[in-house]
Amino acid sequence: MYSSIQILGFGPYYIPVLYDLIRQNRISDNIEVFKNLPSVVKPIINTKPFDLVIHEGELVLNKESPCVFGVSGGNNKHGVFDYFQKKFDVTEQAYISLIDNSCSIALSTEIGLGCVFEQNISVSAQTKVGFGVSVKRGVSIGHHCVIGNFVDINPGTTVAGKVEIGHGTIIGAGSVILDGVQIGENSIIGAGSIVTKNIPSNVIAYGSPCKVVRENEV
Repeated sequence: MYSSIQILGFGPYYIPVLYDLIRQNRISDNIEVFKNLPSVVKPIINTKPFDLVIHEGELVLNKESPCVFGVSGGNNKHGVFDYFQKKFDVTEQAYISLIDNSCSIALSTEIGLGCVFEQNISVSAQTKVGFGVSVKRGVSIGHHCVIGNFVDINPGTTVAGKVEIGHGTIIGAGSVILDGVQIGENSIIGAGSIVTKNIPSNVIAYGSPCKVVRENEV
């Protein structure tokens, strides 16, 4: 257990998810949030209140305490990472990965720093996951996959074996990516898509079978 965890960036819906993940898995009892952008928004709480220290415009950080991303989405994580690196010299090595105890991760899988793996995720043999990857509830990832930095894989997705997903790409909830498919960088795969063929970089694609519909201009 860490003496404290520093959450960098502020997603009002995502902070409660991280809070429960950290507390349920006994990762730390002391959680501090550091905003990179000013706002009056508070964490969205519908049920049980929780205790957090939220800093805004204050000096960061305790160099002895590990960091995690407080936002999801590749562009958001990029912005947070760049801000804290430039202003406070927070490098990749300052981040840890949060992995729920319910996950089943193969022994030969390699998971990078700054990742978040929520509940009931399975990852098979010889898969490599990059920096700052978010994997949501109930995702299955097959063997010999390569998941790039800052990828988001949303709930209920099935990724077959030998799949490659490029830097910053978002995979929509409930998608199925078939064996050997390659998806480029900074693309968005719509929810419920069945991806049977390669998808290039910088596009939005969806459907069954998944097809490119337009460029991703963000």
